[in-house]
Amino acid sequence: MSPRVSLVVPAYNAEHYLADTLDSLLAQDYGNLEVIVVDDGSTDRTASILAGYTGKIVLLQQSNQGQSASLNRGWGHASGDILGYLSADDRLEPSAIGKLVAALLEDEQRMLVYPDYWLIDHEGRRLKQVIAPPFDHYEVVINGFCPVGPGALLRRCVLERIGGWDVRLRLIPDWDFLLRVGLCGTVHHYPETLAAFRVHEQSQTFRAPDEQRAGEYAIAVQRFFSRDDVPDSLARQQFRARANTQVLTARLHLLAGRWRKAATALAEASRCWPAWPTRYRNLKLLANGLFGLPRLRARNAWRAWLRQRLDHPLR
Repeated sequence: MSPRVSLVVPAYNAEHYLADTLDSLLAQDYGNLEVIVVDDGSTDRTASILAGYTGKIVLLQQSNQGQSASLNRGWGHASGDILGYLSADDRLEPSAIGKLVAALLEDEQRMLVYPDYWLIDHEGRRLKQVIAPPFDHYEVVINGFCPVGPGALLRRCVLERIGGWDVRLRLIPDWDFLLRVGLCGTVHHYPETLAAFRVHEQSQTFRAPDEQRAGEYAIAVQRFFSRDDVPDSLARQQFRARANTQVLTARLHLLAGRWRKAATALAEASRCWPAWPTRYRNLKLLANGLFGLPRLRARNAWRAWLRQRLDHPLR
């Protein structure tokens, strides 16, 4: 018999895309699937939309506590040996769960598997195909790399060893989780486009984080290196990792126009590892912080205008 898969969807004010997300899960060709939705204190039409899925999903409701708390509660309620999660505005291809489960079970050392994915707009139109790179724990830890997108599945034993998402983190709980997952076994990239990540004006992609959230990279890497199960090969590079996360922090401050905070973060990066400016990626991150968000907004506004003109050429 196929193993039970429990997939959790944290939902907060998700009225615009929730039905599309749930329909993509209920259309899976994998039969032994449990869909758990955690309504995180929504104040819009989320509850009424979920009422239409009675008997098809497991619904948990709570006051607003954030994505990490919602996901952890859903996983705590799950009955499956294989767990997953999906944002309430993303979607999966019908064959996704079946193919990813098969890939996960091919090797008992595989703890997590993740696919390639599409970037889609608010109407579900495909914008770009994202070919995810192979998982390299060194790159994740030392360079702040996060290759895993929507559609990832993991073994329950991972949670039993390292715990769930850190509820103190709001911006990068997924990266913090991957830091710890890499200690449990191998993480496998499945080279097929099986998921879709939705980019829209309400998503975090379009928002510069506040000062507290911008500091989460440094907090996460400090906690990681305080563990007693970090391999020596990584522990010897911790000052380099701390410097690179300070560059990531500086980028976020630049996106928000906090120039002094960005300068402070870069000074800390220099204290940790003076050679950080020699890495092209760090310079690219800072350039993105200076120019990235306005350019992204302008590009998507242009696309929206162009589509409107194509749909209504006489206007």
